[in-house]
Amino acid sequence: MKIQDIVWGYMRSIYNPWLSTNWNKFDKRLREDLILFRDKLYGCSSVDEIRENIKTLVRLYISSPDNVKECFIEMLKKTEEYYKKNSIELDFSRMLKQYKVTIIVKDDENRVVKSAQITVMYNGREIWKGITSENGKITLDLNEGRYTIFASLSEEEWYGLNIVELNIPQEGEEKLIIIKRHPKYETIKPILKERKH
Repeated sequence: MKIQDIVWGYMRSIYNPWLSTNWNKFDKRLREDLILFRDKLYGCSSVDEIRENIKTLVRLYISSPDNVKECFIEMLKKTEEYYKKNSIELDFSRMLKQYKVTIIVKDDENRVVKSAQITVMYNGREIWKGITSENGKITLDLNEGRYTIFASLSEEEWYGLNIVELNIPQEGEEKLIIIKRHPKYETIKPILKERKH
């Protein structure tokens, strides 16, 4: 069977019915991403291109809101089964494997920062939010991919923010984020005018 026939068969039997059935559950941006994925998949002319494009579905699944994850995972299972029947291995289990990641937040004087706000972004969307514990740490499970992590603190006298990139799987067990502390209110320095004598 030709590559184009495999793609068309997938669209007709799995992807397009799934997309139309769940269309109203998706926000505008996710709809646009799913249509873009479909258009790119139509243009595939090799097994490698199919595999590369299918990775987009996994990225969209990871960054999708919780209320659509269940219908998404069902479609991913059917997608893997369909391509396997057509002798194309996708290995979603590897792509969807989660890795335990510990983030530790310290200030620029090497002190741990408790109650720092952590926001994890993936594929341009916020996927997780939490605060560090007494020891400045937070542990979460993340799929393979590149993430942007915002760490911020706001105390009575201080504020701070740091943004870092995190690649999963990563080297080492902990990701250290240093937040540089800044005074919340700048002291106004008086302007002294020279008096003429």
